[in-house]
Amino acid sequence: MFASSVLAIPDDNTTVEVVESDWESEVMLTIPMILLGDVNGDGNVTGDDVDAVAKHIMGQTPDVFYVEAANVNGDDKIDAADIVLIVSMIPN
Repeated sequence: MFASSVLAIPDDNTTVEVVESDWESEVMLTIPMILLGDVNGDGNVTGDDVDAVAKHIMGQTPDVFYVEAANVNGDDKIDAADIVLIVSMIPN
């Protein structure tokens, strides 16, 4: 039987550390966190993310580009529909 507990959620919200234990040994897992719309991984959804998705669609994918964060509507395609959703996520 295993027990799990969340060890830490860092301030940057990029990973969660989980400890699995069977009382004889422990395994620590680091699980990446994805903020939908934050395609450049800076922790915020901004116009820079919209620009990055547009560049990706045009075949000019930036060096830092998180596909999982860009596919906001979950249809396994990155397209204009995702851009519309990302724009709607930008705080006023």
